[in-house]
Amino acid sequence: MASADGYKYSKALTGYGGTWTPERLDAFLTKPKAEVKGTSMGFSGLKKPVDRTNLIAYLSSFSNTPPAAAAAPAEAPQASQPEEYEFGVLFDAPGVEETFYACSACHSERIVAQQGLTRSGWKEVLTWMVEEQDMTQIDEPDYSTIIDYLSANYGEDRPNFPKPGN
Repeated sequence: MASADGYKYSKALTGYGGTWTPERLDAFLTKPKAEVKGTSMGFSGLKKPVDRTNLIAYLSSFSNTPPAAAAAPAEAPQASQPEEYEFGVLFDAPGVEETFYACSACHSERIVAQQGLTRSGWKEVLTWMVEEQDMTQIDEPDYSTIIDYLSANYGEDRPNFPKPGN
C-alpha cells in the first residue's frame, strides 16, 4: 500500500500501512476520508456496495494473486457515530446525493452552486455537456431529480449559494 515508485502519497495513507485486502479496499472506497483520516484523496467514495464490489473485482483482475472472494460490503456506521455531511457545499435537500455524484465526478460542487440557472438553463447545460463534452447521459429518474434539485436550490436567485468561509 502507498508504495508505487514515483508517486508522492499523503502521510495519512502512508501511515495507514499494510496491504490492500478486499475488506480494506471496501472500507476505503466507501468513504476514503473516513477510513484514512487526513488523506488527500479528493474522491468522496462509492455509496453502493455493488459498485465497490465490482471495482474491487476489476482491480483484482490485475493482480498476480487475486483474493479468493470479492469484498463484503462495509459495515454500516454505528448509530452512536454522527455521520459527516459528504456533499460539500451543496444544500441538503432531496436530490443532493444524485446531484453530487453526477456532477462532482468532473466538477467541484462549488462550481455547480455558482451557476444560478433557470430550470430550462440547467437542462440546456446538461444537454450541452452530453453533446459537446462527452458526458454520459443521466438516466431517469436521476435526471429529473437533479433538474428539480438544481432549479429549486440553485436557480437565478441562488438561495443556497455557499456563504464565504463555507
